[in-house]
Amino acid sequence: MEWERSARTLTGEKLTDDRFAELIEQQVDFNEVMRRMNPDYKAVLLLHFDCGYTAKEIGKIMGKTENSVKAMLVRGKKQLVDLVTKGESGNE
Repeated sequence: MEWERSARTLTGEKLTDDRFAELIEQQVDFNEVMRRMNPDYKAVLLLHFDCGYTAKEIGKIMGKTENSVKAMLVRGKKQLVDLVTKGESGNE
């Protein structure tokens, strides 16, 4: 499934087949998950994973330091995993 590959890419997490089966049964709505994400985290994740920008390039685009972007990537991935696997809002 396309969303399965995307989830693995974005989260860096290799979920077990049982866990994916559970998520499929839950019919995770990634549009809803992305809507609930912190806008800055969502932007950083999309720029990095979807568009292929480096942390340094994203920093220039967003007016942030490279280290700040790297931290946002880590936090964004955590928030994404929390929203998908636990249904938590993770708002910061």
